[in-house]
Amino acid sequence: QGERQKGHATAGLRLLLPYAFEHLGLRQLWAEIPAIHPDSLKLFEHNGFVSCGVFKDWIRPPSGWCDAVCVQAITKD
Repeated sequence: QGERQKGHATAGLRLLLPYAFEHLGLRQLWAEIPAIHPDSLKLFEHNGFVSCGVFKDWIRPPSGWCDAVCVQAITKD
């Protein structure tokens, strides 16, 4: 378990999003989340990202090929 579930990733995303949109002027951010990591997908969704597609057999972890879920956050103009 270690440092998991302590809010570090949420804190990082909450710093990253305003910085990317307000200071860097980016319009959107996206990420590819391995479908075998539902906790990671929840993390991004709870922080304003929405699912925008699935890449079939996109990532090759040690257990074989798995899908990748594409998520994106778009700034509110």
